[in-house]
Amino acid sequence: MTAGGDTLEALTRVLRPDAPADSPLPLPPARWDAMIGLANRHLLGPALHVAAARADYADDEARDYLAMLHAMNLRRNAAIRRQAVELVRALNDEGIAPMLLKGALVLMAPPRIGRGARMMSDIDLAIPAGAAAPALAVLDRLGYRLHERYPDGHHAYGEFMRKGDPASVDPHFELIDQRDVLPAAEIWERAGRVTYRGLDFRTPCPTDRLLHNLLHAQIHHRGNFYRGVVDLRQLHEFAALAAAFGAEIDWPFIRERMARHRLLTPLESYLLLARRLFGTAWPYAEPPSIRARLHAGRCLVQLRHPALDRLTAPAGNLRAGFAWHRMCRLYRDCGGGPMAWRWRHLRQFLARHGAVFAFDRLFRT
Repeated sequence: MTAGGDTLEALTRVLRPDAPADSPLPLPPARWDAMIGLANRHLLGPALHVAAARADYADDEARDYLAMLHAMNLRRNAAIRRQAVELVRALNDEGIAPMLLKGALVLMAPPRIGRGARMMSDIDLAIPAGAAAPALAVLDRLGYRLHERYPDGHHAYGEFMRKGDPASVDPHFELIDQRDVLPAAEIWERAGRVTYRGLDFRTPCPTDRLLHNLLHAQIHHRGNFYRGVVDLRQLHEFAALAAAFGAEIDWPFIRERMARHRLLTPLESYLLLARRLFGTAWPYAEPPSIRARLHAGRCLVQLRHPALDRLTAPAGNLRAGFAWHRMCRLYRDCGGGPMAWRWRHLRQFLARHGAVFAFDRLFRT
């Protein structure tokens, strides 16, 4: 195993949700430096502090540094939580009960997976259908200003910022661009209700919350699956949610939904990585496919040798741009089949953006 593999193994062993508190991980200072560096690249430094505090994992210098990171992030998250509370209360005053997503859920609702462990930069929340105008008016009244307006058809409206606040606000109308895979209307129907200190908001059910994590991390965000890229922070949260919710997760539903959209390999590969790195149990009677095993192996190689990401980016970006689920959503009503859809999409993309933009998009990492 390479040195990079040793560092990855050490980090994920400490961060496993089921890591026993009585199994110290003796590492020399140089190895701790490498492990902390990897954790910081994946925004896991504060989480590493929480995990390392369970046992005698770190030397004094490493422990002090991680404690500082955690304390700083805890203060920042406390400020973000105050923002979220203010925002939810103002929306409630207008008769709107938003749905909290991602990091905002970690700060505001169970399961408690460490408020100081999760690094975040924005407050993601879904707005009920028909409530866009009053919700945007609430943001304006609270002093938020539109920093970036997303293109028409985007799953969210835009990024709102307020001077002096640590987090931006990202109001969603759909949870991801792949709205046919996980439609907001379905999630609202299955959502739970939380009332806390006068606040009223919704949370995705455990199954939807886990599926949203997977889709956002591997399909929605730059098509990481197609590029063989894994965000350890997202994978760690996936493993933590799977461990926390346990039998509440409807794994057959997740498998059926992903298979319907020809996304079974991303699901199986992600589960293999979660099992390999964080000890997540394999939830299916069927074994993973050869394609999923090969893809998970590729992801591990790129995790250990991140310089490879640039080499694989062009092919991955091309596959993500013309993925079947995307072409089907855009062009299934136009007739023809996948090849006709892709040719139509290429012509429209070049006509709208030009060859220079397409070339830049192909090589983005």
